[in-house]
This record gives sequence, structure tokens and C-alpha cells, in this order.
Amino acid sequence: MGYTPITFGAPGNAIDEITNDVINNTNDIKIWFFGNKNSSKMILERKSEIEFPYGFPDYQKFLNNYLPNDSVLTFQLHPNMWDSLKFDEFKKCLEYLESQNVTFITPNEYYFLNQPR
Repeated sequence: MGYTPITFGAPGNAIDEITNDVINNTNDIKIWFFGNKNSSKMILERKSEIEFPYGFPDYQKFLNNYLPNDSVLTFQLHPNMWDSLKFDEFKKCLEYLESQNVTFITPNEYYFLNQPR
């Protein structure tokens, strides 16, 4: 590939002690989606949702659960499960976030922005 990923997310968010040991002992991995909070890695916590349940974006439920005072929102999405109606719900969520002047960045960008200079 010519690229070493620095972000990890466990399939189905299924983690155990073996996962913890492997991730914590893998120097290339810097960021862990929804990982163990005791890890030495940067953990992107799951605090907000767009899908209710997973695979089903819901604009109204998103608004009801939106946390405007959180400085970081990390969303787990499953677009391969969406039809055009579900995509429209997702689009409304994005438009709302844009109206709130949210900045969208990748996990890698977030990691490097938070490193000492």
C-alpha cells in the first residue's frame, strides 16, 4: 500500500484484553476509535450518534441527542446500509452541523493538531 495507517477501530467495536495488548504495543497505531480509555493511545470516544439504530440515520433523533458543547464529536456510520431516504436523513444531519459552524477533520488531522509543537 505504501501507507501505514495510524488509526484503528475494532470490527463491531469488539475489544478484549488481547485487543488492548496488541494495540497498546503497536507503535504505528496512534488513534483508537471507541477504544479502552486506559490505553496510551488517543481515544476517539463515542458520545453522539446519527444512526438510530446503526444503519438508520435519523435527523430528529440526532437533534434530540446532539451535544453542542462537546469539542469533539466522533460518528460511526454505515453508509453501505443506506438507501436514498436514509442518505437524505444523513444529509440533513450534516447540513445542521454545517449551520453550527462545525469543523470536519479526519482522525489523523485531529491527532496531529493535538501534538506538542
